[in-house]
Amino acid sequence: MNYVQKFKSQTWYVKCFILLILFRPVIDIFWWIRDIEPLLSPLNWAGVLPVVLLLVYMLKSKSDWLKTKDQILKVKGVKLFLAFSVLILMNSIGLLVNGFLFPDFSIFDSLAVSIKLISLPLFFLFLFTVIDEDVFDLILKAFLLSTLFPFLMIIYEILIGPINPYTPGGRHFERFRGLYSDGINYTIYWMIGLITSAYFYIKNNSKSNLTFYFLLFTFVLIPISLYFLNQAVAYFIFTFLFTLVLIFVFKKNKIHFLALALSLTLIIVLLYIPGISKISTLFPVDKEVIEGKLEIVHAANGRVWIWVEGLKRLSELPVYTWLFGAALTKIESFNYMTGGAHNDYLRILYSTGGTGLILYLLFIFGLFKGFGKLTLHCKFLLISTICSLLLFSVTHTPTFYLSVVYFLTTVLARFLKTNISANDTK
Repeated sequence: MNYVQKFKSQTWYVKCFILLILFRPVIDIFWWIRDIEPLLSPLNWAGVLPVVLLLVYMLKSKSDWLKTKDQILKVKGVKLFLAFSVLILMNSIGLLVNGFLFPDFSIFDSLAVSIKLISLPLFFLFLFTVIDEDVFDLILKAFLLSTLFPFLMIIYEILIGPINPYTPGGRHFERFRGLYSDGINYTIYWMIGLITSAYFYIKNNSKSNLTFYFLLFTFVLIPISLYFLNQAVAYFIFTFLFTLVLIFVFKKNKIHFLALALSLTLIIVLLYIPGISKISTLFPVDKEVIEGKLEIVHAANGRVWIWVEGLKRLSELPVYTWLFGAALTKIESFNYMTGGAHNDYLRILYSTGGTGLILYLLFIFGLFKGFGKLTLHCKFLLISTICSLLLFSVTHTPTFYLSVVYFLTTVLARFLKTNISANDTK
């Protein structure tokens, strides 16, 4: 059965999710419409409609959930995630209340943030109920196919010229961003493309030349693209991912490992090192912080000031908000519950309190229980996804990007689903 036939055999909920994955990189280029007329924005509709469909799905399958409740709750980690989800729901409702009662808030903006917050638990619960090994591979291939659009866009920018470059504040160099609002979209889709291509290569026992060629394609194009992206976090993430991929490929095929390593080495010498040298001009401030010449708040291009200010504001709120989330009281703004936090751990702290942050981290690290029993391709998928997420979360808010939410919840559901665990172990 080919990919199209497998797609046709799925329920319409799964079909909608796959189509959402495939078209998400295209939908993201219409970000500018949101500033003109929010109701006409494809991004807003792509955020709202899936949530409505998921809520309908949850209500329709309520009886199935109740029948299998005991079995579901026995799965390690599910109770932690459900408790975390309750805190997200409480704070989402709190945001809506703030939006309706206080003039400082925009009702539309508070609704938009609330929808993004509840998307993580909703997509996870949906995928947890529908995913099996075949559905998982079908979805993962959709993720791989979806990255072709951003890959083709960066090729165009490299060969023809930048589409819409911008110079961030405090920098003296341009960043490529294609048709996206920020170059971070490139980072997200390249990360997904590299992880999925390497996963299928390792899983297929390196028998398929196509999987190797696509992996080689990502190994060549991504490091070249980083030179034009000029994002420090991208260099950290992909240095880790390239190293991890080489370790796993070495275990599968020494010739393919050599081809990838030589290609990567050549590009590192020609572009990777010059690219790092270019963004290293941002580091003198951090050097002065380390030497004690500047206060710590100046570190990480001013992000540390944002984090310190965020913690200071949180400390001024009632004690129960520290435990259960800032939106449970009147707050000045919800900036720290969005990408404005510039740190996902801080964003989660604001969105669910210290209790939620602890539950989240316990859940994430709990995924590695029984890691030694996993097959090679599953080990790679788990390490690459979770470690990339943890790295990304230091200076950005990946779980506030829906494209990351789709991928992350797919992987989480895959590793927690009991009826496929036997196929994941040696």
